Formats: sequence, structure tokens, C-alpha cells
Amino acid sequence: MSAYWKKHIQRNIYKTSLWLAVGLVSSIFLAIGIIELLMPVAEMARVLPWAGSHPVWFTRSLGIVDIAGGLGILLPFVLNSFVLHRFFLYGLVLHKLPRLLAIAALGCASKQIVAICYHLTIGEPSVVPLNIALLTLSLFIFLNRRENHKSGIKNQLASL
Repeated sequence: MSAYWKKHIQRNIYKTSLWLAVGLVSSIFLAIGIIELLMPVAEMARVLPWAGSHPVWFTRSLGIVDIAGGLGILLPFVLNSFVLHRFFLYGLVLHKLPRLLAIAALGCASKQIVAICYHLTIGEPSVVPLNIALLTLSLFIFLNRRENHKSGIKNQLASL
């Protein structure tokens, strides 16, 4: 196999893994955020045991933060991949999207670090593996978008 095809296959595997990470992290954050924002507290306490021991405003605000994190990861990635390439908004918006995605991924990773510490403190270690997985995926997205932002804009503008 030639070097071209090896590089092409590696790039496709990397892009696919990034798509899977973005889809998984954003869907989990959106689902948890919707549960925290819309579900009655009595029902939410059955799904999320910690929710019953906090004020309603706290769980609702965490729901808003989770939804913002999920949308902050999903929307820039989708817009950058599909919509903006068709409308040629490179100079206006495209250069800001990788930065927004990286900031959202870093925010989601920070929330997971706090969640890991909290769950270990209150004695809920069964939830920690999910938090560690979300932390790892969020950091993967952050590192990828941060690196692509440094070199990606010049390459995208040069390809016009």
C-alpha cells in the first residue's frame, strides 16, 4: 500500500473517531441536560440520585449548562462540516467555530472533573466511569480542535 493511501486511511479513521466522539458527548450532555431541566424533581431523583439532595434551581441550572455544552460541541462541528462550506462564509464565521468548539469541549471536560470529585465525595463511585469516559472524549475533542484551529484556517482559505 502506498504512503498516500495509508495517510488517507489514517485521516478517515481519525475523522470518523472525531465524529463519533462529538456525537456521543453532545448527545449525552443534551440528554442529561434535558432530564435536569424538564423532569420533575421526584422522578429525577430516581434517575439521578444526587438531584434529590439539592435545590431545584441548582439542578435546573446544571441542566442549562449541560444543554449549552452539548450544543456548543455539536453545532460548531456540524456547521463547520456541512453548512458553511456551501454558503462560503469563511471570512465571517468559519474562523470562530473551531475556537468555540474547543472552548465548549474544555468546559465539558471541566464539568466532568468537578462531577468526578463530587461523586467520589458523596460515595457514588458507580457513576465515575461514565464521567471519566466523558472527560476523555471531551479532552480528545478539545485537543483535536485546538490543533486544527492553528493550521486549519490557512489550509481552508488556501483551498478556495
